[in-house]
Amino acid sequence: MPDAGKNDEEGSFVDLESGKFVQFGDDPEFFVERQDDADSNDRCLLFPPKRDLVIGWNVVRNFAAAHAPEHADKIAGFFERRRAYRKFNDLLHELDLLTPWQAFEYKTVHMSLRNWCEDNDIEIIENAV
Repeated sequence: MPDAGKNDEEGSFVDLESGKFVQFGDDPEFFVERQDDADSNDRCLLFPPKRDLVIGWNVVRNFAAAHAPEHADKIAGFFERRRAYRKFNDLLHELDLLTPWQAFEYKTVHMSLRNWCEDNDIEIIENAV
């Protein structure tokens, strides 16, 4: 399964007729060309960017409840101010929870992509090469 885009210059689309996935990266010319193709072609369906797949605060709250309940209030406070994710990541590093957070976030994005595929009638073929 392709990765969701990290920002507006990275992403993927699926050609609905061929089933092929196209990943485009940070080359602006390639991105514009592929974005125009995907936007103007009913055969192409753009994958949503990562930020659209995951509702940030809910994922953080669920992680905090499961892995750092004693810090839940502190973490909630981070998200009332600027640079919340930086403070959150600093705390994760301090608590040696960065790797578990990354795995949790990856699993959440993966499940969101699977749900998105299902919602768009895209069949997922497990372990396809």
